Amino acid sequence: MKRLMFVLLLLSVATVRADDSAAKQTSVNVPDGATMDITAPAGWSLETTQPDPKAPATTELKSPKEEADLQISFIADKDGDFSTKDKLIENVERVAKAQFVDSSVEKAVRVQTLESANGTCVYAEFTVADLVGKDAKPGEYKVTATGLMKFGDTIAIFTLLGPALDDKAYADAKDVLKSGIVVHK
Repeated sequence: MKRLMFVLLLLSVATVRADDSAAKQTSVNVPDGATMDITAPAGWSLETTQPDPKAPATTELKSPKEEADLQISFIADKDGDFSTKDKLIENVERVAKAQFVDSSVEKAVRVQTLESANGTCVYAEFTVADLVGKDAKPGEYKVTATGLMKFGDTIAIFTLLGPALDDKAYADAKDVLKSGIVVHK
């Protein structure tokens, strides 16, 4: 009997671990916009919160060791403020200058395009000057990307945090932006 209990215990632990390592998916209903499906890589956590019903919901994806953190909020573009790639770039430049340039190594905004079949995506990346040459403490990130992605009349506003621009978890989060966010069909 003890042996059977031990085997059952091992099987339950293996089942929990298998479930934790599977890709996770959620759907976010955007008021006056589309419903968006988000798929997290296997092993990543995925949580959507909306503390204020008047504010957009935020979906947060964290890598297994929490070295990368991707936060995404969606809004409807009712007024066309984000209707073109040029408008997306203007908005990224404005926000990035206000929030990241002064504390960055780069000291300038360089907007980049992330190729995706799902939508138009523009972003800027920054290295946190205060953390260069230092070990980041838990919850601190050495690099930040901020950007916008257009899916028809729905806009994703995202922040990506990570340990380095060439880190695998950081690249995996970019892959979520490329192919892991789609308009629900």
